[in-house]
Amino acid sequence: MIPPNDLEFLPEHIFPTEAPPLPPVDELKEKKEKKEDKKDKKDKKDKKDKKISDGDFEKPYVDLLNILAQPDLLLLLHLSSLLDGTSSGGNISKILAKILNARSEKLVLKFIHALIDSEVENTSFEANLFRSNGFTASLISQYTRDIGKEYLINTFEEIISGLVNDVEKDYELDENQRMGMDLPEFDQDAILQNLIDTTDSFFNRIIEQVDQVPMYLRHICFLIQRRVVEKFPDSVTTCVGGFFFLRFVGPAIFNPMSFLELEVTYRRPLVLVSKALQNLANKQYFTEGFLKCMDPWLDNNFDKMKELLESLCLEQDVDALPDEFNDLNYDLLDKPSYTKLFMSIKKNLEALSEIEQISEEHLGDLAHIIEEIDEVNAIKKEQAEKEKKKKK
Repeated sequence: MIPPNDLEFLPEHIFPTEAPPLPPVDELKEKKEKKEDKKDKKDKKDKKDKKISDGDFEKPYVDLLNILAQPDLLLLLHLSSLLDGTSSGGNISKILAKILNARSEKLVLKFIHALIDSEVENTSFEANLFRSNGFTASLISQYTRDIGKEYLINTFEEIISGLVNDVEKDYELDENQRMGMDLPEFDQDAILQNLIDTTDSFFNRIIEQVDQVPMYLRHICFLIQRRVVEKFPDSVTTCVGGFFFLRFVGPAIFNPMSFLELEVTYRRPLVLVSKALQNLANKQYFTEGFLKCMDPWLDNNFDKMKELLESLCLEQDVDALPDEFNDLNYDLLDKPSYTKLFMSIKKNLEALSEIEQISEEHLGDLAHIIEEIDEVNAIKKEQAEKEKKKKK
């Protein structure tokens, strides 16, 4: 041990009188950034070198499904307003209908309720309600098809099968359409009666089966009725009819292959029946000259249609449904649907970030998921290219 009195004889560098100067703050910051940049590059390289599994690839897509189907619906409601009227809006709404329906019955019905309110509020002319192929109409159409398939089969399978198999009956009133077709001699009265009888059989079957219409589809009819009566009181039944026949029953009748395993080579009678029922629901006479002879049939059935549409509207206690949320998995959608959904969210991410009602945490999570999907897609693409080169 050095005696205290001898400390003064030690060289100065052992006990410097001043501390050495620290590096400048900018220099420290630059070193830190370089270190982090180097780590990021290494992490990205490791990700590229690592062979991505199906689970790794699917996980961020499942995360995307779950963040979209949040109980507050804020993200989806604002996304719907951004997509409505765009070329991709209709397609994305159908995808979202599948996601929400798989997640929770309560959630999808709350979302539809909000969309109906918005549609009515932002429509100036009642004739335009639920008529376009915009976001709201497309989403509701997809939802009704998803929940209404069993009803359509039970209601129409027998009658449609009988119609398409009865090749002897003539339904074509348009003489221009008859040209070049192998049809019997034109007899307007007989053809008109065939068309009226067949349309009656469809209409009466729908009336008979009204209690079999899915309860949540009837609830949507009720929501439309209740909301429309406040703004367009004289158009309540036609708006309900526009939804039920234009969006649900009509497409099923003229395109039965969408819900039946049935080969239909000649759909003209089905198209004419669907058109007659739609005109009846809209309270509109035919504009086509060759169908004017069916106007008396419309007059005889307008009141009957009104009763049907009023009976369809039945409120359900959605709030009483349990707050249960099903786990979503990757198999819910096909690959093209995932691509469309991802590209749409990515394109609108900046616009969503400017909406104050959506929390920063929620937006941050969404941005992170989009970044992860970008990364796994890039890795997957690179892996595919490497495999392709190996085969060559």
